[in-house]
Amino acid sequence: GPGNVNCTSVILKGWGGAGNDGSAAHTMREVAVQYQCLVCYSNFMIVVDLVPAASAFSGKKGTARFNDLLEKICEAKAISDVTFQRCPTCLELALELSY
Repeated sequence: GPGNVNCTSVILKGWGGAGNDGSAAHTMREVAVQYQCLVCYSNFMIVVDLVPAASAFSGKKGTARFNDLLEKICEAKAISDVTFQRCPTCLELALELSY
């Protein structure tokens, strides 16, 4: 139904520029959560947090820590933001504002 939250976090592009080796492995990354609009049922994403660079989570233990971090972020957002989310288009229409 409307207002659903997909708790599968998505890592968006790196933030802050590439590392010394020219890769994005040393940059902060944005975490976005997918929501479903309460009004029109469309899906949209909201950036909810930043996470450390991939280089901070090396190896199997690092991957486990990274997954735990994403799970905590997602759980916190699913509880606090699950109700009354509107997509950017519906928000513009409701508030009569243009971004």
